[in-house]
Amino acid sequence: MALQKDSSLLITGALGFVGSHLLEYLLDRGYTNIAVTDRQDREVPDGVTLHVLDLTDSTATKECFEKCSPEYIINLASVATVGDSFEKAEMMLHSNTTLMLSVLEAMKQVSPKARLLQISSAAVYGQVSKDLAAHQNELIPLNPINPYAVSKLTQELLTGAYQRSYGLDAVYVRPFNHIGEKQTTAFAVPSFAHQIIEIERGNATHIEVGNLDAIRDFSDVKDIVRAYELLLDRGETGEVYNVGSGEGHSIKEMLSLLIAESTAKITVVEREDRMRPLDIPVSIADNEKITALGWHPEYKIQDTVKRIVDWHRNQ
Repeated sequence: MALQKDSSLLITGALGFVGSHLLEYLLDRGYTNIAVTDRQDREVPDGVTLHVLDLTDSTATKECFEKCSPEYIINLASVATVGDSFEKAEMMLHSNTTLMLSVLEAMKQVSPKARLLQISSAAVYGQVSKDLAAHQNELIPLNPINPYAVSKLTQELLTGAYQRSYGLDAVYVRPFNHIGEKQTTAFAVPSFAHQIIEIERGNATHIEVGNLDAIRDFSDVKDIVRAYELLLDRGETGEVYNVGSGEGHSIKEMLSLLIAESTAKITVVEREDRMRPLDIPVSIADNEKITALGWHPEYKIQDTVKRIVDWHRNQ
């Protein structure tokens, strides 16, 4: 089965940060048969069908699958915060595990021939050896260090169990850090951008930061969603694909790029309470596997940062 512009697509969590960019991209590409899920009744673009449900409700999830008969499923739904995931551990583990089970059961019972693009996270790699940190490929040992990462690995393992036991078609994606408009301020780059704009408006005197030494692989969310479409179509069943630029930037460097876009003098204050109990020093993708399929980043990090600052300035 080849992905067509009129293929029946179901995107869970489609009205969040990444989902909203993915939806915009797919509609611009001419896809005409898209259904999405959300917990609330919210406005969606013309031509998109919204199913209001809690994905942890297995009965409601099965009914959603029966209504839209998906040929392709992109599971973006997750509680997705890292910094406070220890405080939210019980809720996060329960929610992310239960919704995954609901999706897999509905797929098994209603749409067993569909293809699932399971969106995991590079966080599952966790703390790796120094020689692997800057070239994390899909085969290195997994060593998650926080409840969010554990919940994403659990989703992968559950999907793998259903795939092997029931012959489901699933492709796994481990995106590295991605940034863009509409991202919650629970993440570093949008938090910095928001604080910078508050200083410009006279509502704050300084920006508060945590660990600036960590090095991360940042991609534009618009590049990420292009990769998702490609993998939905051409990813190999049962395979895992990193999605990342393959380049590392320190948090300090990202902050400097953001400050360079500001019209105000920015004072930076490091706060101990913004530090994580355990942080990963370096995390950079080995993206050879997906670039072999023809994907390459198109957006320059400086342009992405400017877009983010402008978006916060216009809110």
